[in-house]
Amino acid sequence: MSPDYSPKQNEYPENVRIVSSIAEMMETDFDQDHNVLLLRRELSGNFNEVAQAVLSRSGVYRKTKFSAGITKKYTPYECKEQGLRDLSQFFTWTRGLEVNDACSAALDQIRSDIEELKKFRFKSTIRVERENKQGMVHVDGGGNKKLHSRVLVNYVGAPTLGFAQNDILSGRVSLGRDIIFKDGAQPFIMQLGDIWRQCTVENHQSLPFVHSEPLGNDRPRILLVADPFGSDPN
Repeated sequence: MSPDYSPKQNEYPENVRIVSSIAEMMETDFDQDHNVLLLRRELSGNFNEVAQAVLSRSGVYRKTKFSAGITKKYTPYECKEQGLRDLSQFFTWTRGLEVNDACSAALDQIRSDIEELKKFRFKSTIRVERENKQGMVHVDGGGNKKLHSRVLVNYVGAPTLGFAQNDILSGRVSLGRDIIFKDGAQPFIMQLGDIWRQCTVENHQSLPFVHSEPLGNDRPRILLVADPFGSDPN
């Protein structure tokens, strides 16, 4: 059964535990009742202009990935096909914006998040998307035994949608396939600027976090994805 995609506004279900800092988010364990650890934030800065600047330099790619600390070595052909670039180039391409205080504040926030997550041995990828029409409901980490959790931030653009555990029929999400929703299931919005750590399929302390990429963007999207060193996810 498909869920109702009109999201609930500003409501978080019981499986989302609110924390007060990134350190608390990273150091708190999941349990059987909580599969998301969420830090609420209101960020300042012009993230939209940063995204536009990157996309103006990235050619025809709809999604450009900037990765740091990755263990997999990509060939030049793979880099071209995937739009995969070194994270330092992200800041190089936006250097001309630093005379703009609002853009500088946005870049400083992204740098700060990357550096803070690095302290907990999480490597970051920045995804700058011109559009995204997938809208696929899924869980992260299938077949990756080292990906015990994942950290995400939506800085700008269409937000990620999450689902409450009690909206999903039990026993159908262990591998992220054949997800069946109860009648009346609605997603909740992971607000822009918030940073959260979510349980993946290889973390057996809790059910994995079921979520959906947005169905479409009304403006470019900047998404930070951070994974543990050594997990080498896609």
